[in-house]
Amino acid sequence: MAAGSSSGASSYQRYPFGVEVIEAQTYIRSKRFRVVHVIQRFPLLFLGGLALVPRLYNLGVSTIGVHAWRQADTAAMARNFYVRSQQTYGLSSLSQYLYPQVDWGGGGYAETEFPIYPAIVSWIYRFTGDHPAYARLVTLLFSLLGLYFLYRLIELCFDRSVAFWSALFYAISPVSVFYGRTIQPESLVMMSTIGALYFFQRWLNEEKSLDLVISWGLGAIAFLTKVLPLVYLGIPLLFLAIVKYKWRIFRRLELWIYASTLLAVTFAWYYHAHQIYLDTGLTFGFWSDDTDRYTWIDLLSVKYWGDILLRLAVRHFAVFGFVVALVGLTYKRRQAADYLWEVGLVSSLMANAIAPTSSYVHEYYQLPVMLYGLVFIGKVYGRAISLEPSAARIDSGRPDSGRPDNGRKSRRSRPWLIAALILTFIASSAIYTLDYMRPENAEASKAYQLAQQIQAQTPPDAKVLAVTGGDPSLLYLADRKGWLIQPTEVSAQRLEAASADGAEFIVGSYEIIQSYAPFEDESQKANIRDVLSGQCTPLINNETIFISPLPCAAQ
Repeated sequence: MAAGSSSGASSYQRYPFGVEVIEAQTYIRSKRFRVVHVIQRFPLLFLGGLALVPRLYNLGVSTIGVHAWRQADTAAMARNFYVRSQQTYGLSSLSQYLYPQVDWGGGGYAETEFPIYPAIVSWIYRFTGDHPAYARLVTLLFSLLGLYFLYRLIELCFDRSVAFWSALFYAISPVSVFYGRTIQPESLVMMSTIGALYFFQRWLNEEKSLDLVISWGLGAIAFLTKVLPLVYLGIPLLFLAIVKYKWRIFRRLELWIYASTLLAVTFAWYYHAHQIYLDTGLTFGFWSDDTDRYTWIDLLSVKYWGDILLRLAVRHFAVFGFVVALVGLTYKRRQAADYLWEVGLVSSLMANAIAPTSSYVHEYYQLPVMLYGLVFIGKVYGRAISLEPSAARIDSGRPDSGRPDNGRKSRRSRPWLIAALILTFIASSAIYTLDYMRPENAEASKAYQLAQQIQAQTPPDAKVLAVTGGDPSLLYLADRKGWLIQPTEVSAQRLEAASADGAEFIVGSYEIIQSYAPFEDESQKANIRDVLSGQCTPLINNETIFISPLPCAAQ
C-alpha cells in the first residue's frame, strides 16, 4: 500500500497536469455514459427537446418568407373564423366551420379542404387573441405528436434503436423543422397519417377496438385535410391488412366499416366544398376547369424527376442523410410487414404523380416521402449504434447479419456514420438558416412594408384591389379583404369594374408582384403609373408603392 501510495504521489509530482487530465477524462467519460443512459431511458424526451428548440425560433413572425401565400390563406381562414365566432353563438357558431372564408374574391367562401387546422387555431384565438405565434404553436404541437407516433410505429415494427435514429433525423430535417412551425396544415396531416398507421398496426397485433377507432379518427383527419392521403395512407393501410389477413380481409366486417365510412365522410366534405365553389366561384383549384394541378405530361420529363430527387436529397434529407437512406434500402427484410415502408415510398411518389404541377412547385408534397424514407436511415444507424441497454446488436436484416464478423463490420462503420450525423446537423442548419429563416425578415419584406402603409392609409373595413397576381399575402398582412389581379390587367375599365364590385382602393408595389416574385416589366409599371396619374388622385404613388382610391374613371 505504501509503495503504491508513494508511486502515485511520485507520479503526481512528476506529472501533475497529466494526472489531472486523466482524472478529467475519466470524469467526462462517466458523464458521457450518463447522458447515453438518460437517452436510453428517456429517448422521446431527448428527441422532443431536440425537435422543439429549432421550431421555437422566430415563432412570432407573420406570414412572410417561404410559401407565404399558402400560410396567408390558412391564417386568413383562421382569423375569419375567429372574427365570425365573436358575432355568432351556439350552433350557428359551429356551422361556420363548414364555410371557410378567404380574403380574396371579395372575402367570400371558397372550396377548400376541410378546415380542421384553421378551426383549431381560431378556437385558440378566443383565449389568446389573433397572433401568428399561437397558430405556429398549434403546428409545433402537431409536429411533436407526429414525432411521437413515428417513433412508436417504428418501434412497433423494428426496435427502439431504429425508432430513435429515424425520429432523430425527423427532428432535424430542414423541411420537417420548417413545416413543423408554419401556419399550414402539413404537420397535422403528417401526424394524422403516421398516427393512423400506428394505431392500425396496434389493432392488427392485438385487435383492440379502441385502437381501430383512433386509427379511423386520425385517418379521417388526414383524408379530410388533404386529398392525397387517400393514396399515400390508404395504400399502406390496405397493405398491412392484406399481410395480416390475406384474402380473409373480405370477411372482416370491421375493415369494411373502417374503409367505407372513411371514404364516405371524405366524399361528403368534398361534395359540399364543391357546392361552395359552384355558388361563389372561389376555389383552391381542386376540380375547376382552369386548374393546372394535373399536367401529367411533366411526368415524362427527366428534368421533372431530377429536380424532385435533388429537392428530396437536399431539403428533406440534408444530403448526407439521403446517402445513408440509400444504404438502408439495401437491407434485407425479415418479414412481409417490413415492406410497409417501401409501399409507403411508392404510394407517396404515386400521390405526387397524381398532381405533378403542385408537387413540383410545392416541396411539402414530398413530406410523406421523407416520413417513409426515414426508417431506412434508422436501420443503418440502429444496426451500428444500438441504444439497447445491453448494447446488443440489433438484427438489421442485412444478408450478412448472422455472420460472426457482423459486429466488427458495424464497429468499423461507426466513425463514418458519426461523421455523416455531424455533417447532417451542419447541412441541415445551413439549409434551414439560408433557405427558410433568412426570408422571414419583416424589415426586408417589401410586402410587409406595403401592408403597413395600407393599414395606415385606408379604413379598417376598406376593400382593396391588390395588384399581386394570385398571391393573397398582402391582403392578410394588411388585414383587408378584396380582389387580386395581375399587373397586365390594370386599366381604367378594370378599375371601374372593380369599383362597381365594391373595391375602394387599388394597392400594389413597383418592386414585387407576388410576395416572392420581383416586378421586372418596365412597360407594365409605366402603364400603372399612367392609369393612376391620369385618372386618379393617389394617396401614394412613388418609386416603390402605390395606394389610390377608387373609382378612378369618375375623377
